[in-house]
Amino acid sequence: MESLAVDIATMTRTPLQESHVTRLRACGVERVFQPGDMLAEFGREADSFFYILDGEVEAVDPVSGERYGDVTLGPTQFGGEISLLAGGIALLGSRAIRETRVIWVERDALLQAMSEVPE
Repeated sequence: MESLAVDIATMTRTPLQESHVTRLRACGVERVFQPGDMLAEFGREADSFFYILDGEVEAVDPVSGERYGDVTLGPTQFGGEISLLAGGIALLGSRAIRETRVIWVERDALLQAMSEVPE
């Protein structure tokens, strides 16, 4: 669960419970991204969620293509825009900085899991 904040740098992060990670494993697949690989791209359908097992991911500015802000995501953190829930588009891209291993969950599987384990 994450708290809302002014920006990602001030967002309070609480790791998911192990039971939630187990559930993500059950409905997702492990994927590995190499440095520079995009996990999400601006303007494309927000159709997946990722939980970082190892590695580092940065948000990408849609105009410059450079890192957006000074903060990155790492192990026990996750990505997937809120627009994922409604079938919207990504407003920021996400890019692997170094080799990154994630649990990758497609939108339909995530929505099903959320309906069964609402917390």
